[in-house]
Amino acid sequence: MVRLGTGIGGAAMMGGRLLTGRHFQAGCLGGRILLSIDGLPCSCGGIGCAESKASTWSMPRICRDWPGFATSLPAHEEINFATLFRCADGASRYRNGASRSGAP
Repeated sequence: MVRLGTGIGGAAMMGGRLLTGRHFQAGCLGGRILLSIDGLPCSCGGIGCAESKASTWSMPRICRDWPGFATSLPAHEEINFATLFRCADGASRYRNGASRSGAP
């Protein structure tokens, strides 16, 4: 299980039971996993952490930097995971409908 939100959380289960580990950190991904040495600044002070690419606090900056975002419909909404998933679902439905209709 992975949880996205203000950070990145994780858990591991085996046999229907939550694994805790010796220090209660089993399955914990945390947001401090380095993704890119030349990545974005993170709230921990690091550079290129997973959290700097996939957390609610980083999404507005990532979206603003995306080409064409300023003229898109979500540009005038709160940027969070609900908005992201709603837009992705709409794009998926559009693509599926277009492919069934023969449109490009």
